[in-house]
Amino acid sequence: MRAETWLQTGFNYLSNKKSALDDQGMTANLTCPFCQQPVNDTIDIIKAYTLRFNEEFNNFVQRIQNHLATLVDINLDALIQSFSNIDQTNTNRVNYWATHLPADVQPPIYNIISDEATLKDEHQNLIALIQQKLQNPSVQVAVDSANTFQTSIQDIQNNIEIYNQSVASYNASITAFRAGIQTEQQAQEELNKLNRIKKRFEPAIDRLCTSLVLERQNLRTLEQAYTLLVQQEQAAARVFFSTYKDSINYYLGQVFKTPFQIDNVVHVPPQGRATQSKIGYKLKIDGHDISFDPNQPNSAKDCLSEGDKSTIALAFFLARMDIDPGKANKILVFDDPLSSFDCNRRLYTVQLIKDLFPQIKQTIVLSHNEYFLYEVSKGYARGDRKTLRITENFVTRASKIEPLDLDALVEIEYFKHIKELEDFLQNADINQKDKVLGHMRNILEAHIRFKFYRQTSNIPENSRTFGRLIDELVNQNVVFRNDTNPPSIITKLRLINSISCKPHHGEPVPDYRTIGVDPNTITVVELANFVQDTLDLIDNSL
Repeated sequence: MRAETWLQTGFNYLSNKKSALDDQGMTANLTCPFCQQPVNDTIDIIKAYTLRFNEEFNNFVQRIQNHLATLVDINLDALIQSFSNIDQTNTNRVNYWATHLPADVQPPIYNIISDEATLKDEHQNLIALIQQKLQNPSVQVAVDSANTFQTSIQDIQNNIEIYNQSVASYNASITAFRAGIQTEQQAQEELNKLNRIKKRFEPAIDRLCTSLVLERQNLRTLEQAYTLLVQQEQAAARVFFSTYKDSINYYLGQVFKTPFQIDNVVHVPPQGRATQSKIGYKLKIDGHDISFDPNQPNSAKDCLSEGDKSTIALAFFLARMDIDPGKANKILVFDDPLSSFDCNRRLYTVQLIKDLFPQIKQTIVLSHNEYFLYEVSKGYARGDRKTLRITENFVTRASKIEPLDLDALVEIEYFKHIKELEDFLQNADINQKDKVLGHMRNILEAHIRFKFYRQTSNIPENSRTFGRLIDELVNQNVVFRNDTNPPSIITKLRLINSISCKPHHGEPVPDYRTIGVDPNTITVVELANFVQDTLDLIDNSL
């Protein structure tokens, strides 16, 4: 199924389901029918479709380019000349046979291309149309030129069929005439037979026949040696799979720290049309056999979690990569490898993937977890890695792949807000007032929570507001950095708290006249001063 059809099917399913729930007055909690992700107005659901769209679009452009190359390669002048040559050849032959055939036998009439100049113009128009399409493949173009050229080609094909039929009819008349010359034909056939017998004993042909006999003898020798070669291949495979088993058990036991091991590894030769061998094995947990029959005790269904299954599969894969002589030219794709792993296995997997980077040509990692992707990419220069994501426009029902700054995505809000305050000081804009006040409040609150955790940990979590934190600093007689003036620091904190606070429903609005600053009428200079106070508090005072 094409990617666009796949997407359309999923979208229609979600739309119909939402409409049905809306008609019943029920809340629509939708999940993607393909990847089972929750669907809402803020979450991308297209991350599972990454490779589909690039492949389809590139194939579409390649098909257009192939059509253009085919049209450009058509040499109409040569084709027209070829038709003319065929007509001239047939005319000469008709002139020869006309004296021998009955008068009622009609010769073929040549009328294939009615207007050669028009056909050439139509051909050039079609090339121009496809070149226009290549400039913007997603924009529809008029197909009149294509239809016109197609009609002309169909007319030529019809004329060729009519001409060929008349030639075939004329040839049938010639064949019927020649069939009547019985004696000459028989003599010619006998002469041909004798010539073939004579040729068999010519030195060059005799050498070929002798060589053929020798080759057949060599073939029988090879067939006799085949059984021995198969036995040798099986012996080598047993050694190979024994090493493979040890590598798998190393990853299961030493790397992932699981209780699983594989044993009784056997080589299964290719069967039927298969070209690769398989591995047969027994899976054990703490030395006890695990059955793959769900009706037996200690079955894989009962003993293996989804994380266990993924870990065992990954161990098989990594062991195979260890012994793959061509891995330097491989491109590996990991599709959300941490989806069912616990914390420890996630850490091991991150390091294993990073260990593979210098051994292979390229690695592609797909994931919904930006922090996992960040851990995988750490330690590599920006030029050696690239992060992309799929975004969707729900209005136009379109999606696109775009670059993503992964470092900025996982950056802690505390540092993001500090950078934005620094940017504000360089490019102050009063229209950013509410955002700036909120960042000031969040930065100071986070700083106090971390720096004075022990002094404020007794405050209930649901009551740990910026104002309450300030009160607790006062109650605890906190000593600030370099024994700076505590009353001055507390005054600044309370002032910033007052102008940045947004009272909830029913709470009193601060008396901005008493405070001396009204956030509703604050100037850009005053706001910049408060930003500088905030940065100074976290840098030098708190």
